[in-house]
Amino acid sequence: MKHAVISFAKRYWAIVYLILVTTLLYFAFRNWVYDDPFITFRFAENIAAGRGFVYNPGSYVLSTTTPLFALILAVFAKSGLDLPQVANFLSALSVSASGLIIWGISKRIVPSPLAQRLTGLFGLAFYPTFPLIVSTFSSESTIYLAFCLAAILAYLSNREAFTGALLGLAVLTRGDAAVLAVGLAFDWLLFRRKMFPKIPWKTGLTFLLVLTPWFVYSSTVFGSPLPVTLEAKQAQALIEGSVSFAEGLPRLAGSYAVVPGYWLLALFALVGAGYALKDPSGRIIFVLWPLLYAAAYHYLGVTSYFWYYAPIAPGLIVCAGMGAAAIADWPVRPRMQIASQSAVMILILLAFSTQLASLNNLAKRNDNRFMIYRAIGEWIAENSNENASIGTLEVGMIGYFAAPRPMIDFGGLIQPEVAAEFTEGYTFGQSALWATERFQPTILVLIDGHYQQLVAQYASTRCVLAQMFIGADYGYPRNLAVYVC
Repeated sequence: MKHAVISFAKRYWAIVYLILVTTLLYFAFRNWVYDDPFITFRFAENIAAGRGFVYNPGSYVLSTTTPLFALILAVFAKSGLDLPQVANFLSALSVSASGLIIWGISKRIVPSPLAQRLTGLFGLAFYPTFPLIVSTFSSESTIYLAFCLAAILAYLSNREAFTGALLGLAVLTRGDAAVLAVGLAFDWLLFRRKMFPKIPWKTGLTFLLVLTPWFVYSSTVFGSPLPVTLEAKQAQALIEGSVSFAEGLPRLAGSYAVVPGYWLLALFALVGAGYALKDPSGRIIFVLWPLLYAAAYHYLGVTSYFWYYAPIAPGLIVCAGMGAAAIADWPVRPRMQIASQSAVMILILLAFSTQLASLNNLAKRNDNRFMIYRAIGEWIAENSNENASIGTLEVGMIGYFAAPRPMIDFGGLIQPEVAAEFTEGYTFGQSALWATERFQPTILVLIDGHYQQLVAQYASTRCVLAQMFIGADYGYPRNLAVYVC
């Protein structure tokens, strides 16, 4: 009976972990939102409603970075489910699954049972509670990273076809997964080819088979498989006051550096990176992937958004796990080993407790734009016909709740022509005026007191102030004006 219980526990603990962590994360962050994912939500709603793979009905512009996520959400939209809630549940599930995947990876990259347990522990505990990861809930980031980690596990397990298929799904979820494909190719060429000299043609073939249908469709319908948002985010880097990806990286690190526990995590990660470089086979990918990713984003010259940094986190956490394991395993003498292992466990507990505190603080900092943007979108839906077009800077939430009304985006994510006007030192005020004169939206949603040029030269003579939304009523620091033109 005792052996049967132990066998059952070994077999089903992963299911219990998946259910428990997914449930806890979902209920803690079920209302977590930010503006960008709502663009994809609207794509999903339009697909489900039979309007096509579009944001604005009738306008075939690829304004989402995640075609696969849009298609998955469309299935739920067809059932009438609340997409922000569905997206947050899928985020929680993906993060929990990623913790288990890292546990599986640990058994293939470190030798001793203790090292495997410690590295796996970082996946099970630190990954699903890492604020940088959780802050991307409701977007495709968590699902994309789950596919990436699963592809690494398949690669380390010599499952060629699975590796290619998972990499393909990762790229369909978010195109920058191609960076990981390059990293794995480098890893095989430089390190694993000596042990596995056979060319992994199955990986390449399945990768292409997964991607080809979308590439053919998107090239035919949109003219390119690349989303227009890439060029828009590159152009936004020219806007006055914008921060580049490279400039945002030290700022992000600085925000974590004020929490002592993250110094411990950084120390473990540095040791783990050195450990990986010393014996790179199977381990170097967790150093190579984040470095290649950061280099690619720097080269692309995009502006800084917090979710762009999430793909750095898996490498950081796995390296931290390997570093903790290396320190615990380092002493030769048994007494010294006991002391070092005890010290490492104390440091891990300290780091984890501070991370839980950071996660708790994050849960209290939901996007304060949601309530007022939803109210504006719903007001527009009730007070205008479906052909009324809406011009504003942040189109995600307002556009979702005002759907299917066409949106005119001052940031260039929906209309590429807008982003094409951006030059060095350009302002969003200039962009708003140009886009309004070019597309002449029926409704303007503006931050009160901003866009003086637009109000003076256009709205004051062609529009009327129809509604003022007082920010204090919605927990938002600014008032928003709705003009009807």
